[in-house]
Amino acid sequence: MNSPTFSVIFLTWNPGEKILHSIESVRSQSYDDLEIVVVDNDSTDGTPDRLRSEFPDEDRLRIFENETNLGFANGIEVGMRESDGEYLCCYNHDTTFAEGYFETVADYVSEDAVWTTARENHRVSKSTKCARLNSPYGFSVPYDVDSLSGVAKVNYVPGDGVIIPRTIYEKTLNGIVFEEKFAPRCEDVNLALRLQDAGVDIYAILDTYSIHPDKADFYAPNIENFLTLLGTTRARVRTFRANGRPGRAILAAFSLLTNPVLVYLRPVPRSTAAFRNRAELVSRHD
Repeated sequence: MNSPTFSVIFLTWNPGEKILHSIESVRSQSYDDLEIVVVDNDSTDGTPDRLRSEFPDEDRLRIFENETNLGFANGIEVGMRESDGEYLCCYNHDTTFAEGYFETVADYVSEDAVWTTARENHRVSKSTKCARLNSPYGFSVPYDVDSLSGVAKVNYVPGDGVIIPRTIYEKTLNGIVFEEKFAPRCEDVNLALRLQDAGVDIYAILDTYSIHPDKADFYAPNIENFLTLLGTTRARVRTFRANGRPGRAILAAFSLLTNPVLVYLRPVPRSTAAFRNRAELVSRHD
């Protein structure tokens, strides 16, 4: 079987040194059948020139410069349109990867599903790899999957870490992965709902993980985080209504009363046992 080719797409906006670490993390991988696509959202810190200077001989690196900041949805779409790989892999500009990440991903992916992997997200834990599931209220919840391996069928795929076969990108999603009208905070939920409506499964690969060194603590019980939660809840309601799920929209609105307890006062990540109860662990190795 031929090895799949990956387009590793980073969207940047004033990333400083972080994008250098991300690219080095890709270059250090043992897997070679990939390209690195950087889309710069009109950075003012000289990101495109810095990348050309730091990696002058990296012929797998392609850089695209937006004349204005297009935001996440439209910005990352530039990278997808310009990429050449069989699988489109989207990541934040500070994401790095475990050793053998793309080799493991290549061992699992197939063109009939959308994929992601476990993540070590430092806003949740600096030592635990997690996978996320959508709650009935429409919020993505991290679960501890450190002790698990193989693949899990899930109901959520993050913007940082989605792996989309080109065939699904072009034929099922019609060349639009993240829809701008659901920005911010709901492009990922909208994508998961569209995939569900199209009958496309989402799988999380648990044998490897990406690393997102996000220091923001969204789980601390303070006013700033509650206001963020309020904005996210409104966005969830709008997303469910737009996708023909009025019942879920009502549930999401009701979560304004329950989520402060569920989000701020319950431990994160949730337990491995809870993940086993909600996700479907499968033996899938095409």
